[in-house]
Amino acid sequence: MRQHNGWAVPDADQHCIQAVLAEVVDLGASLDLCKQFRTAVQAGGNVGVYPMAMAQKFKRVYAVEPDSANYEAMTINTITQPKVFIRRAAFGKDHGRAAIDQIYPDNIGAHQIKEGTEFDVLPIDSLGVTDCDLLQLDIEGCEHLAILGALKTIKASWPVITLELKGHGERYGYTDDDTINLLAGMGYKIADRVNRDVIFTI
Repeated sequence: MRQHNGWAVPDADQHCIQAVLAEVVDLGASLDLCKQFRTAVQAGGNVGVYPMAMAQKFKRVYAVEPDSANYEAMTINTITQPKVFIRRAAFGKDHGRAAIDQIYPDNIGAHQIKEGTEFDVLPIDSLGVTDCDLLQLDIEGCEHLAILGALKTIKASWPVITLELKGHGERYGYTDDDTINLLAGMGYKIADRVNRDVIFTI
């Protein structure tokens, strides 16, 4: 573990932390569309930059991160913020287990999940959140499955939904258009696009 601009970062990372610190300002586009700031649900938590930024606005933030080194860093980086609740896990459609596939080992933000038993996979609905105002997912292709596991949460409060969509969902059987159409079927429309993030609102 090393320090980068005050953040604990896994030694292996050569790329992600710089990109995350540069891109976290993009969160403002999603925040501008939120009508309330009760609960935010976020993944992947990475080293905690996004959860900590959200905690400046929201009453509580739930974040998951499946990679062990990233999760260790996120634990260090969020320990002083009581609004942030973290878990080593991934979001999916159903409860299960999975493992990390380190596609690019020197980029800790590019890991994907594969079959295995390293950590829990859980549906967002299992959190029991009924006042979600922002659902932000950057989970390297699992966005569609996570949405399928969040239908009750979404219908309880119709949050702003921000997804990073860059074609990785095809690894898991879903195109970006499939995900856009899934949300459209619930009444969501694309409100904005910021870099690779697509922001949806009702």
